Amino acid sequence: MTQTVPANPTQPPIPNLLDIELPDPVTLWPPAPGWWLVAAAGCTLLLWAALKLRAYWRHNAYRRAAKAAALAAWRDYESDRDGARYARALNRLLKRTALAAYRRPLVAKLSGEAWANFLASTAGSQTPSAAMLAFLRSAPYRTATDPANTAELNEIHRLALGWIKHHRPTAEFPYA
Repeated sequence: MTQTVPANPTQPPIPNLLDIELPDPVTLWPPAPGWWLVAAAGCTLLLWAALKLRAYWRHNAYRRAAKAAALAAWRDYESDRDGARYARALNRLLKRTALAAYRRPLVAKLSGEAWANFLASTAGSQTPSAAMLAFLRSAPYRTATDPANTAELNEIHRLALGWIKHHRPTAEFPYA
């Protein structure tokens, strides 16, 4: 097989060139077996995350309800300016929240100084002030004639919301 050389060597033999043969295009379906494993792992991870999120949401339902009740009690206080009623309502609310979160036999019997110590020890990152603890110790015994300092009540309301949001178990008071 001899190839003839064109008369003009500077001119390439274009008519004799063959087209490039391209491979078949790569298809997206069916995927390789490794992608099936990645998809299965991804679906499993999504299902696990959804179940964890649902459990977290359900576990903290009492916190959302307590926060809503605290805000409602504060709105009632703002409308009637009855600090004693607000103090009793807030104390009952914190006790209900504690009963929902901690073991009933440990929490139900607490009152006075023991109740204040419980709130302080389980407060997590929100440490209640001495004024709040004294206020809550005396809350069940307040009368409508007791003067209520709005700034003090505002601070106590803020700290109570912080306790509702951040309370944590301790060795002495584990979660139920």
